[in-house]
Amino acid sequence: MIDNNDQVVRARIRFDWSMGPFWVQFSGDPMFHDYDTEEILEVLTLSKEILSDIERWDLACRIPSTTKKAETRG
Repeated sequence: MIDNNDQVVRARIRFDWSMGPFWVQFSGDPMFHDYDTEEILEVLTLSKEILSDIERWDLACRIPSTTKKAETRG
Protein backbone atom coordinates (compact mmCIF):
# COMPACT_ATOMS: atom_id res chain seq x y z
CA MET A 1 0.00 0.00 0.00
CA ILE A 2 1.25 3.47 -0.86
CA ASP A 3 1.57 5.96 1.98
CA ASN A 4 -0.20 9.18 0.99
CA ASN A 5 2.77 11.13 2.39
CA ASP A 6 5.14 9.63 -0.21
CA GLN A 7 6.01 11.97 -3.05
CA VAL A 8 5.72 11.03 -6.69
CA VAL A 9 9.24 10.96 -8.09
CA ARG A 10 8.48 9.59 -11.56
CA ALA A 11 5.42 9.10 -13.70
CA ARG A 12 5.37 7.23 -16.99
CA ILE A 13 2.71 6.49 -19.56
CA ARG A 14 2.81 3.02 -21.03
CA PHE A 15 0.29 0.84 -22.77
CA ASP A 16 -0.52 -2.48 -21.13
CA TRP A 17 -3.55 -4.61 -22.01
CA SER A 18 -4.76 -4.90 -18.43
CA MET A 19 -2.98 -2.21 -16.41
CA GLY A 20 -2.04 1.45 -16.39
CA PRO A 21 -1.66 3.52 -18.54
CA PHE A 22 0.04 5.50 -15.77
CA TRP A 23 3.03 4.07 -13.95
CA VAL A 24 4.10 5.99 -10.86
CA GLN A 25 7.15 5.65 -8.64
CA PHE A 26 7.06 7.10 -5.14
CA SER A 27 9.91 8.28 -2.95
CA GLY A 28 11.48 5.42 -1.03
CA ASP A 29 10.00 2.77 -3.35
CA PRO A 30 11.93 1.34 -6.32
CA MET A 31 8.78 -0.15 -7.88
CA PHE A 32 6.36 1.55 -10.27
CA HIS A 33 2.64 1.22 -9.50
CA ASP A 34 -0.06 1.28 -12.16
CA TYR A 35 -2.96 3.71 -12.13
CA ASP A 36 -5.84 3.99 -14.54
CA THR A 37 -7.13 7.33 -15.80
CA GLU A 38 -9.50 7.75 -12.85
CA GLU A 39 -7.09 6.66 -10.11
CA ILE A 40 -4.20 8.85 -11.27
CA LEU A 41 -5.98 11.94 -9.98
CA GLU A 42 -5.46 10.60 -6.45
CA VAL A 43 -1.70 11.14 -6.76
CA LEU A 44 -1.15 13.65 -9.61
CA THR A 45 -2.85 16.80 -10.79
CA LEU A 46 -3.56 16.64 -14.52
CA SER A 47 -5.65 18.88 -16.73
CA LYS A 48 -8.87 17.48 -18.16
CA GLU A 49 -7.44 17.94 -21.66
CA ILE A 50 -4.30 15.89 -20.95
CA LEU A 51 -6.29 13.18 -19.21
CA SER A 52 -8.77 13.03 -22.09
CA ASP A 53 -5.96 12.75 -24.66
CA ILE A 54 -4.32 9.92 -22.71
CA GLU A 55 -7.65 8.10 -22.35
CA ARG A 56 -8.18 8.28 -26.14
CA TRP A 57 -4.62 7.09 -26.78
CA ASP A 58 -5.02 4.18 -24.34
CA LEU A 59 -8.32 3.16 -25.93
CA ALA A 60 -6.85 3.39 -29.44
CA CYS A 61 -4.03 1.07 -28.40
CA ARG A 62 -6.57 -1.53 -27.32
CA ILE A 63 -8.31 -1.65 -30.71
CA PRO A 64 -6.79 -4.43 -32.84
CA SER A 65 -4.94 -3.07 -35.87
CA THR A 66 -7.25 -4.96 -38.28
CA THR A 67 -10.23 -3.10 -36.83
CA LYS A 68 -8.41 0.23 -37.18
CA LYS A 69 -7.66 -0.50 -40.86
CA ALA A 70 -11.28 -1.39 -41.58
CA GLU A 71 -12.48 1.81 -39.89
CA THR A 72 -10.15 4.00 -41.92
CA ARG A 73 -11.32 2.43 -45.19
CA GLY A 74 -14.94 3.24 -44.36
